[in-house]
Amino acid sequence: MPNNRKRTPIPSILFVAAVEFELRPFARYLRIDTSTNRVAHARGDNGSVALLAAGMGRGGDKTFSDAIHNLQPEAVVNVGIAGALDKKHPAGSTWAVQEWRD
Repeated sequence: MPNNRKRTPIPSILFVAAVEFELRPFARYLRIDTSTNRVAHARGDNGSVALLAAGMGRGGDKTFSDAIHNLQPEAVVNVGIAGALDKKHPAGSTWAVQEWRD
């Protein structure tokens, strides 16, 4: 289903984290401010990117779900420190998820 809204471009990639500080390395690289909005957009040579600080818990889940529905990104990258305290999933681990279930 295409995103027919004219104001917001469909992001090629949506980077999602629970809290803003987890997005700071991406925001610095893209030279965008993430401190004032939950969703920040940037455009580059290869398409557009959106950064979302979704929040934690059920509220964060809803914000994340709403962003997927409203933005309809081509790909989603969830970033952050969640799970980094579990020795089975050390910091720096990468996961490829094919399906997201509520």
